[in-house]
Amino acid sequence: MTQFVDRDSTDGFRGIAEVAVPGPDRANPETFALLTSALVREMPASGERQRSIVVAGDTRPSTEALVEGVVAGARRENAHVHYMGVAPTPAAQWAAKRTHASGTVVVTASHNPAEYNGWKGMPGYRKPLPSEVERIHGTYFRDVVHGVHIPVSASAPTVRRDLLDQYQQAVIRDIRANFEDILPLDGKVVVYDGANGAAKEVMPQVFESLGATVIRYACGDGVINEGCGAADLDGLHNFLAQNPTINSDNLLGAFANDGDGDRMMGVALRPDGSTATIDGNHMMHALAQGEPGIVGTLYTNYGLVSRLRDEGIGFAECPNGDSYVTQKLVNMQRQGLPWRRGGEFTGHLIDTDWLPSGDGVRMAAWYASYLVSRGMTMADAHDALPLWATHQIKVPHQLSRDGLRAVMNHPDLCGTLDVASDAMGDQGRHIVRPSGTEPIIRVYVEAAQPEVATEMSATIAHRVMSLVGK
Repeated sequence: MTQFVDRDSTDGFRGIAEVAVPGPDRANPETFALLTSALVREMPASGERQRSIVVAGDTRPSTEALVEGVVAGARRENAHVHYMGVAPTPAAQWAAKRTHASGTVVVTASHNPAEYNGWKGMPGYRKPLPSEVERIHGTYFRDVVHGVHIPVSASAPTVRRDLLDQYQQAVIRDIRANFEDILPLDGKVVVYDGANGAAKEVMPQVFESLGATVIRYACGDGVINEGCGAADLDGLHNFLAQNPTINSDNLLGAFANDGDGDRMMGVALRPDGSTATIDGNHMMHALAQGEPGIVGTLYTNYGLVSRLRDEGIGFAECPNGDSYVTQKLVNMQRQGLPWRRGGEFTGHLIDTDWLPSGDGVRMAAWYASYLVSRGMTMADAHDALPLWATHQIKVPHQLSRDGLRAVMNHPDLCGTLDVASDAMGDQGRHIVRPSGTEPIIRVYVEAAQPEVATEMSATIAHRVMSLVGK
């Protein structure tokens, strides 16, 4: 079942692709046409200039058919389409900024499995605010109620590969300028996990242009996000463990994008052959160096928060979601504060000097160059930042929104959470919230002691399961 994602998550519509099944409120061309039409109508007019949108997609089997719906919706509103073909979400945003486009639409379900797909619609080149999401969705629903139908044909516009090439070159120029070096990765070896997704060709070329030797994993015709990618690092851990000859004095570590390339995670490989995960907390620590402060979500690890405090670097918290990170940064900048960076532990890292949302391609290149400039590897960076242990359990459900609210406010769950808080004191914390992109309730516990995180998450998840089943 498809769903509009809620205010607490992302910026569009996501669900299992049903391209051959007619009807609204499904991940099919019909719905994507109506959504795009609504987005164009909600985009601010810019004088007499024709509205235009940049369109891109990832490598899912359903993407091409859904793009046809997007193009049909844009054309209904007489908007010009710059179609990039398969391209990372940040590349489409950059292209929208470059072409002064009125909006951006990316057909992707990001980190979700291949059978899913989604519609990411943005005013201009930035993620929408919650109020803008609500207006777009409201316009869409009114069209559904009034029986609006937009014919969808199989005629797609010419692919603008030049825009993807320009984005790639812009990333390379930016990294060279930031580190004042034509080849900041000269002589280094990186492993790259492309999630068989939208960045699988772009990212290796960027690394190589900066001087690195790239060992590719999940950069072929395999299934997007299946055992690979930033949201499933087990495959990358296993790949490193099974290829010990990769380990050398020149190895920086392994970098992974998700399916649409807007986030980046990593895996460190130590000399003894053991591996360790590099997440957004480690990269936020790097981004914060030399800055007055950094913005993170409520999931930011307390190990990072305490380290930043010790280093005299500010930390500001915001709700979960990279759009909230950007919103917080923009609000602080309006107050005259020179804060420009932030992110999420899931690898959405933001530098507003580049783009107002996550760019996993640019961030991977930046982080690799940062490590080299400090004479570090990923293993060094991991061991230099002790984080609190975390444990997450995903509880599946088939509840309506009202049912979810009833579970989240149930006295039994509230009582269990109070007991857990008292037991952990200032040595741990918990977060329990429904996902906005999947039918699950996330139970997240963070604690100074790993066994506490494991035990408390199991206790809370057991209570959630008992209520979901009622």
